[in-house]
Amino acid sequence: MLNYVTNLFEGISPDFSVTCFYLQTCLIVEAGDVREVHHLALLVGYGAAAVNPYLLFESAEDLARRELLVTVPPEKAIHNVISALEHGLLKVMSKMGVSTMASYGGAEIFEAVGLNSEFMAEFFPGTSSRVEGIGLDELAHDIAEHHRNAYPATNALPHRTLITGGQYKWRREGEQHLFDPESVFRLQYATRTGRYDVFKRYTARVDDRSSRLMTLRALLELKPAATPIDIDEVEPVSSIVKRFSTGAMSYGSISQEAHETLAIAMNRLGARSNTGEGGEDVARRLQGPFLGVAPVEHLIQDPLAARLDPHDQITQSRLAQQGEPVR
Repeated sequence: MLNYVTNLFEGISPDFSVTCFYLQTCLIVEAGDVREVHHLALLVGYGAAAVNPYLLFESAEDLARRELLVTVPPEKAIHNVISALEHGLLKVMSKMGVSTMASYGGAEIFEAVGLNSEFMAEFFPGTSSRVEGIGLDELAHDIAEHHRNAYPATNALPHRTLITGGQYKWRREGEQHLFDPESVFRLQYATRTGRYDVFKRYTARVDDRSSRLMTLRALLELKPAATPIDIDEVEPVSSIVKRFSTGAMSYGSISQEAHETLAIAMNRLGARSNTGEGGEDVARRLQGPFLGVAPVEHLIQDPLAARLDPHDQITQSRLAQQGEPVR
């Protein structure tokens, strides 16, 4: 339910969030379904001043007492959970470019996926939901199903035998994943052996799962043109890929092998690879040209001449990133 949690302030009263009481009231949420960083970030982002994930704490304490998965005292296990949630929330804030809790709390900087506009208008006014989806009835059905699983009529200890679900990690009888063991095997085998037929079997498997509404793109269909276009008028793939470029991944943030492989692949396509703010390894210039886009960050702090490379076609400059202030 927490993925679709209502705006508690506005659910209490339509005018609650626009009155002076909003600034004088602290909302403390006690919820049993807060179990990951996103849940905490969502509640705080929609106005919660404090959150008590009591079931998460009790689960961590129970695992520690029975020494399952963890070998620390129960008090330490709960402390670790709190620390993980706090660090996760700070990471979410930094990725959104927010530096203080005062700016993040109640800011509602979210976009919904899979919720219909009627539900959003009633409980999340001002938050966009571009692809429509389910409403209150479907959410109530999901909650009722979770309750039936937790309190079955014939099981005395339901919490010991709950299904794992497989939402985060692939399980044989759990949620379906686009990249399951079979898909990963086909991709790895195709790349190691260079067999294109195996690669096509990999893409066919992923596309087949996509067609079963596992991705947003599965909701789209190509509309054929009324009049077919002559193939000679279509731009060839070899020309299209020259406009591609990789994302800026600094040398050091990923492995040397991955950094060089991306550069070599884009070089062979005639496209561009973005070296990241760390620039390109000088030793690579001796092995052949690597066309690239080299960002030069913090120009005020770093000497510009020392960061530029004559081999680069484009140089980007950025004075600030995410929650980092301009220097």
